[in-house]
Amino acid sequence: MAEILNEINKLCLESLSTDWVDSVYNSEFLEFGDLPEEYESLLESLDIKTIFQDTMNACDSWLDPNFNDGEERSWSVISHQIKHQSLLSLLAYFIDNGSKNVLTKEHRNNAILAARVYYKLLLIPGYKVYHIYHSQLFAHSLVCLSFPKTMCDNEDNYFNARELSCEVNYLIKKLGKFVTDLKTIIETLQLKPSDMNFEDIMSNLVDITGGAIVNKLNIDKIELANVSRTIYEMIDILICGSNQTPNPLSIQVLFKCLLPKLISASVDSRNVHNVVRASYVTYSGLLLTKYGKAALNGYTILLQHLCYTLDGLERAEVRTARVSLVVGLMSLLPTKSYKKIVTWLLKLSSTSKISHRQVALEILSKLLSNDPEPSKDNPESNSGNTGNTNESTASENEMPEQANDTEIIGENAEEQLPTNDDDEITDEEVSNLLMQRAHVISHSEVLRAVYERVHDTSSTIRTRALAILTDCLQSEVPAIKEAMQELSGEGEVSRLAALGARCVCDERAVVRKAAVGLIHRLIANTSDGQTPNKEYAAGGRSWGSPHSVDFLVVTPGQRRA
Repeated sequence: MAEILNEINKLCLESLSTDWVDSVYNSEFLEFGDLPEEYESLLESLDIKTIFQDTMNACDSWLDPNFNDGEERSWSVISHQIKHQSLLSLLAYFIDNGSKNVLTKEHRNNAILAARVYYKLLLIPGYKVYHIYHSQLFAHSLVCLSFPKTMCDNEDNYFNARELSCEVNYLIKKLGKFVTDLKTIIETLQLKPSDMNFEDIMSNLVDITGGAIVNKLNIDKIELANVSRTIYEMIDILICGSNQTPNPLSIQVLFKCLLPKLISASVDSRNVHNVVRASYVTYSGLLLTKYGKAALNGYTILLQHLCYTLDGLERAEVRTARVSLVVGLMSLLPTKSYKKIVTWLLKLSSTSKISHRQVALEILSKLLSNDPEPSKDNPESNSGNTGNTNESTASENEMPEQANDTEIIGENAEEQLPTNDDDEITDEEVSNLLMQRAHVISHSEVLRAVYERVHDTSSTIRTRALAILTDCLQSEVPAIKEAMQELSGEGEVSRLAALGARCVCDERAVVRKAAVGLIHRLIANTSDGQTPNKEYAAGGRSWGSPHSVDFLVVTPGQRRA
């Protein structure tokens, strides 16, 4: 203990203004004013790096279980001999100063050392009773993990890529010791999703695992992989807790932290962001595989918000990237969950915001390549004729609900995930989902949703819906041909022909052009140039007028025509 006190006393905490310390505490470690001039001058004469390193060594020696001198090791012993509030305020200042001056080697190294000293102090028993642990200070200390990315984002401040690579490699080695100490604290704290700053802690841990650093520079991949592995282990600890049982709410928070990373990578089409997106997609799939049913609800909500978040969706290239991302992630879902998300997309295609309808329409068009649902008459055969309204309605009633569309996850997982015993998803079904690529859909349901969008208020959506229907007329897939036959309806003039005739009179030229393409394809499919082919003129049920639907989990507003 004497060694610890000796090292801490070198910081001359008694000279640090009480008013300054109080201001840091009153701001909950969110605001840091300049150090008092007198104390700042005093610090210039100190070797902060050596003091911090010696303090950590002294803590390790004092807490060594093999060293037993009969002395009690707790904060109750040392709290009266050091000004721990002043010490924590000073450590927090160094961390904050490093985060604001990442490009300065001295400042960022001092920030890492200050954070490690704080972690050593948290190992001393009694850290909660004496308020050594502060959730905001702890979360803020994790900003050190973002230093490599910040340096890479500011590469113009370095003479060349080689200099930057050397600096980043040196920093990653420093972070190797940092994450080792951090993991020990994560195991000790046993944090829960309800704890303050739990989401911030999780988000900071996720930040360094994206892969952009490896792709951008000649980085020591082994050192970075070791850091990333330790971080993944810490995330597992946060998810499972002390009882080694995955907590669905913790996994939901993790997926919530992954959401902005995926959105950001989708908005920027540069190659580096494609690597980042692939890294997070792979990690999301592995989470679903590893934790199975416990991760399923959070994974589904992640998919919904990838569809629902508007950032950049007004740009075609962003919508294309987002659609590809969602379709790829959907392929990892178990069968029952896949059907539910498809039902949700059918509803999304008729909601109030144009961007949502565009995304849903594009995703649905991609799903037409899936296998058809087994027919009711012969479950073992795939006919594609599965447009069962009652079944769809039942599935809709089972969709999770969410009261506030600004929230990504609710407080009660049971309110979001259906608990119908007949529709329960087993852990075994989820565990093998990475090999479960083939999914089935009701082609008639999807094409009906596409048909309804021909009457959309947006000319862009009307044009796209007509183009999808035209492409389907050329398809040789039996399920699509049968669904198109059903969509066309009975009578001498098919419903598609009547649709095309109406749309050639549309007020927008692009819609008229798309309608001409549809009519041209219908004519090309006729047997004698005048009569529609029997595949599109006979058979099938009457679709009737579009019916309104409610939107669940993410409330989108009123449906448009």
